[in-house]
Amino acid sequence: MMGLALFHANHGNLAGSGAVISTNSIAAGRQAMRKQKNIRGKETLNIVPAHLIIPTGLEVAAAQLLRATAEPTANHTGIPNIYANSMNLIVEAELDTYSQTGWYMAADANVIDTIEVTYLNGQESPKLESRVGFDYLGIEWRIYHDVGITCLDEKGLYKNPGA
Repeated sequence: MMGLALFHANHGNLAGSGAVISTNSIAAGRQAMRKQKNIRGKETLNIVPAHLIIPTGLEVAAAQLLRATAEPTANHTGIPNIYANSMNLIVEAELDTYSQTGWYMAADANVIDTIEVTYLNGQESPKLESRVGFDYLGIEWRIYHDVGITCLDEKGLYKNPGA
């Protein structure tokens, strides 16, 4: 829907209330992603998240949840961790600028198009320019890269504001 934020209740990709990363909050996010409908709003897409994207402060909790063989929040042992090795953990320090508790899930790019990197005039590599200095001995160099990001479909993304 045009004019709405990328993560919005109307998109079905934003948790109703923030929660810490746990078996239950991951389950709620997975369920929301699985229930996403196609553009006609009729068929269910059954999208499964492939990536858990977190700020640095959540790295230990997320790693424990995704790598432990037993349920990390269980009061007793013997309960298997159903999310062990189920998603790729991506720790992004830039997210700390916006929230230290919010976390995200994203689908595999081969399953649904979500974010696309675009380039000015199709120039995918950085431009390197140089010039010989007249007022000094040496060469001036500059490098730049014109890139942009386009959101193709928000259905492959999910956000929990955290707690």
